[in-house]
Amino acid sequence: MKNYDVIIIGAGLAGLSLGSELSKKHNILVIEKSQIKKEHKTWTTEESIIKDAGLQKFISTSFDKCYFKFLDKEKYYFYDKIATVDDVAVLNFFDKAIKDNRSKVLENCNFIDIIETKENSINIKTSEGIFSTRLLIDCSGIDSKLTTKNQIYDKIFYLPVYGGVYNVSLTNKEVCIAEIMTNDFPLNLLEVFPANKDQALIYTFQYSKENIDPKSLKAIHEYQIKNCYLKDELKGKKMVREVYGMIPMGEVKKNAVDNIFFFGDTDLMGSPIAGTGFTNIIQHYRKIAKHLSEKLLNNTLKEKELNYLFDKQEQVNRDIQTIIGLILINSKPEQIKIFFDMLEALSNKVIANTIFLRLNIEEIAILIKTLVDKFGFKKLVDILPKKEYMFITREIFKATEDIVIEKVIEDIYNIRHQKILNL
Repeated sequence: MKNYDVIIIGAGLAGLSLGSELSKKHNILVIEKSQIKKEHKTWTTEESIIKDAGLQKFISTSFDKCYFKFLDKEKYYFYDKIATVDDVAVLNFFDKAIKDNRSKVLENCNFIDIIETKENSINIKTSEGIFSTRLLIDCSGIDSKLTTKNQIYDKIFYLPVYGGVYNVSLTNKEVCIAEIMTNDFPLNLLEVFPANKDQALIYTFQYSKENIDPKSLKAIHEYQIKNCYLKDELKGKKMVREVYGMIPMGEVKKNAVDNIFFFGDTDLMGSPIAGTGFTNIIQHYRKIAKHLSEKLLNNTLKEKELNYLFDKQEQVNRDIQTIIGLILINSKPEQIKIFFDMLEALSNKVIANTIFLRLNIEEIAILIKTLVDKFGFKKLVDILPKKEYMFITREIFKATEDIVIEKVIEDIYNIRHQKILNL
């Protein structure tokens, strides 16, 4: 039986990026149930985020003017260039870094189960044999066998995705990256990402409480293709390649248990507004690798020490993301219109910073106040769970430190939900 400091399940972006850093100081093994992806996805985000992650040499195309749009409201422009990286080249780069550091990536190796847990190690069974490790990192995505078993999720919802690659050039255009075209319920979002100079990946998201079949969105996607701002360029064109999948979203109670850490889709590393898993992974893989390396060197791999805590401001941003996701999932059709009214009242910068999890203290206050002004506490009672409802209350009254008012708002929530139970 071979022993490793770290075994990573999954050779996608999360597993390989984390592995490239950890392999600098530790002996690691990355196992992948199939092969490292050879088909192109589109990984698109702000150019500055890509540069900060050290991946600027993989930028395949960039655009100066990109925006998103909700119904017939104004355009909300990104204030940084938007760029797309060559995903195959990025994965190969991380794969090579791991191997250059004398660690191993084993393809066509399926994780089966944990067969034994000891004080300082875990033995796992795979299709290629049994391996032992001090730290197991789960980057296997939505199909993870370990997330449910270890009960790491508090709330979860889904973004089923359906679309494909089209032969349409976005060069020299103002690119609408995200568009909500109708206020149908459940809410659908069309996203357009440049794959390269001659092709674009265009797909439909839907906000869903259930893990539905992504292909059920095919008719909705076809409607959006015929009515989006690229309809003339797309007329008569068929997909070059179909793309579909499921992105889990929501909130985790913890991202670690004893000797096991969760990263990527298993840790819901994304945004419920746009599913920006790529952005979140490349922003955090170095910091998380440093955290894990310290725990390995100090042999502090119990849940309490291994759990990774975001700094206070980012955690508040993530709490806000959860609230927005719950509003989109739990709202009645007529309440979706209120959500759009809220967006219209916010500045371009606040919306962009909400998506990229970088709202500052002042912007957080603006967003929360606008949310309460538009919905009111009574409507939010019916939409949000108590934890998120009270989070909003605390943010609203933080400046005045009025505990009495906070208690009154909590009583409103409790009374309302007691009536529902009595019904």
